[in-house]
Parts: sequence; structure tokens; C-alpha cells
Amino acid sequence: TVQFMYGCELGGDNSTGGYRQYAYDGEDYISYDLKTYTWVPVPTQAQITQRTWNADAALLQQWRAYLEETCV
Repeated sequence: TVQFMYGCELGGDNSTGGYRQYAYDGEDYISYDLKTYTWVPVPTQAQITQRTWNADAALLQQWRAYLEETCV
């Protein structure tokens, strides 16, 4: 089973943040890091997904913009 979760946050000082992550069979698989704007794998098996997703600069930028600007 693949699970997907994301959310956005607005701080009291108007700072924004958010998260986007995937799990597989109830275990964390990969998540988007808003500090580095890259995908971070949890198990070793997620490294293939990480390399593929991190190679798409436009998509990385799209998720940054969505989580920090649009979503809130």
C-alpha cells in the first residue's frame, strides 16, 4: 500500500512551511525537505526514486512554491 501525506503551516510570525511525504506498507519511504528543496529517502530502496525525482529541477521548484506559497 502506498500512502501520501502533505500539509502546510502558517506560523504566528507569518512564516510558512509544509511537508510532503510518502510511505509504503506503513513505513516511511521518501519525503521532501524544504531546507534543501530535495527528496530524502528513508530506506535504501528509495534512493532510485530519490535520484529520479531530484533530477527534475522544475518539479522540485514546483513543490517548493506550492508548500511555501500556494498551499497556505
